Amino acid sequence: MAPKVKGKKAATAAPAVRRGRTTTSRLSSKNQITLPVEVIRKAGFEVGDSLKLSFHGGKVIIEKDVSTSQLKLREFAGSMTGTYADYDFESERRDAWGD
Repeated sequence: MAPKVKGKKAATAAPAVRRGRTTTSRLSSKNQITLPVEVIRKAGFEVGDSLKLSFHGGKVIIEKDVSTSQLKLREFAGSMTGTYADYDFESERRDAWGD
């Protein structure tokens, strides 16, 4: 049996050049949308973010879902500086251990 030979593809026209970023999207047959990268960047969304959607005044509102279980540790780092400024750890240790 002779091996199949792939024919050369016919020359096609160059793909249309986008004239700029768009801020629109379409709803797919599976009820999905793709957010334009420009919108994602301006909103500060990152990969893995949980998004909360709501409907208000005829508009769909998309925002980050920042429930307490999803907050990152780095958001709290350094936020309680000075909380234990007057705390004497050594005297507490002596009182607890009897040294």
